[in-house]
Amino acid sequence: LYDLLGVEKGVSEEEVRAGYRRTAVRNHPDKFPEEEREKANERMMRINAARDVLVDPARRRVYDETG
Repeated sequence: LYDLLGVEKGVSEEEVRAGYRRTAVRNHPDKFPEEEREKANERMMRINAARDVLVDPARRRVYDETG
């Protein structure tokens, strides 16, 4: 998940959010041609899920412990 957002393990929540914003801007489905939108939507869903886990301290701790 960290790689997906372009951040290192152990960064602050603010850095996770900044990494999310950078990644989301580059990968937003609206930036892709119609024929690539389905893949872009799937990629964006993975990016959103990564952010959701890494900004929640309890979920992040579980992820860090179990990978």
